[in-house]
Amino acid sequence: MPRSLPHQTSQVFAETGAQLAKKRQTGGALPGAGAQPAKGNAERSDKGQNWWSNFRNREYEYKLRPEEPLSGPTILDCRIIIPTEVMNGCDAVSIKIQLLTEGSAHDLDCMYATRAGLGDPAPRLAFRCRLGQGFYYPRLNTLESVFRANTAVDVLEGKTRAQINNTPRRFGSETMPSVGSMRRQRKRWYTSETTDSDLALPNQGGDDM
Repeated sequence: MPRSLPHQTSQVFAETGAQLAKKRQTGGALPGAGAQPAKGNAERSDKGQNWWSNFRNREYEYKLRPEEPLSGPTILDCRIIIPTEVMNGCDAVSIKIQLLTEGSAHDLDCMYATRAGLGDPAPRLAFRCRLGQGFYYPRLNTLESVFRANTAVDVLEGKTRAQINNTPRRFGSETMPSVGSMRRQRKRWYTSETTDSDLALPNQGGDDM
């Protein structure tokens, strides 16, 4: 039996060696904060904003920093937080984006943004983190995580930036023109008011999208 992860939201499933090998072969990598893409798997550079087009059929691999108390990447502006006790010495994680169809919702044990309300697409989104043979679903209970998850769903379903920026309860984004030798900056904002401040804004120079 696979080992159990020491966290109330972890879910563990038995997998054969062949299944795990197949998943490793189909894994990719996305740049993220707090984690590094697994060596040899980065392929975003020539795919532009279509890197998520096959997200339902693949896992994305990241290096972790086990010495940090809260490590993990940022995917589509959603912070993936993996506590040290869950990492349990693992220095890599494979993440699968799980998006349900409209009208569906993940169980609270799996749902990424647990403060989502009626009308939010966020309950349809979960991130399955595979560490060794155990599975862990990160969850956040902030309005900011809801707005980011809503935006991630929109992006995965092909909404344009203009549509997202003009929709309430989203995480807006606008690329600013470069000035002199400065690299292009990205302006970020929440399209609705939020008093939560648990999650800091990402680096203004860019994100995973």
